[in-house]
Formats: sequence, structure tokens, C-alpha cells
Amino acid sequence: MNVKTQLQTGCFLLLIAALLVSCKPIPKAPPAGQADPFPARHYPQITVADKLDDFVGFGPPNVNEGPPMTVTVPIRVLVDQGDLSVQYRFLFFDASGRVLNANRDWKYMQLPELTRVFMEGTSLGNGAENWSLEVRPAR
Repeated sequence: MNVKTQLQTGCFLLLIAALLVSCKPIPKAPPAGQADPFPARHYPQITVADKLDDFVGFGPPNVNEGPPMTVTVPIRVLVDQGDLSVQYRFLFFDASGRVLNANRDWKYMQLPELTRVFMEGTSLGNGAENWSLEVRPAR
């Protein structure tokens, strides 16, 4: 390679490097959330997490419309493998589907094997039109 070719190659590489440094990445929007294909009106009032549905069964809930609304749900461990530790929480909703209860902490409960016990929740104010119960293994 002669000096002229080396000079041209060097200038070309410097030009490419300058272009790469001066190019700003095109900003991208974050990915959009997907719509839930499951209609909200069909969402169950009692949901369980982490395959807990294989181990517990629920009886029909007793709902006192109040005010305030109070819900009692019987639950029983279905398998003969000892006691089961769970956490649960009730959520209460107004007529437009907004969550009413400000404190959504999980409550701890020890479920004795094969024995029915009751989970109870009360809305913190008036205006509750609907409710849901979430149950998960204790953490």
C-alpha cells in the first residue's frame, strides 16, 4: 500500500468514526401494555395463587351488604397432608369498579387439615358494591 492509499483509508475511517459518534440513537417509546383478553365481568371473585387451588376448596360466601359490606368465605384444606399456611386479602369495589379499601395488607391464616375455617373481610367505608378475595401461600 502506498502513502496516498493509506492516507485515503485513514481519512475514510476518520469520517466513519465521526459520523458514528455524532449519530444520536433514535428515541423509542416503551412497549405498550396489552389488553387483558379475559373480560372483567367473568373474573372470579375468589382467586388463588401458586397452584393453591389444588389444595383448598371454598364454600359459598355469605355477604352482608351493610353498610359496611362484610363478606365471610368458608375455606377448607382438601388434602390430608398437614396444616397449610396462607395469606389472604379482601378487596372492595364501588359501583364503577374502583378499589375502596385503602389498606390492602395481606392477613395470615393457618388452615388445619380437612377442617373448615372462615375468612372474613369488611369494607372500610360505605359504598361497596362488589368484592373479591385473593389467597396465596404464606410468605
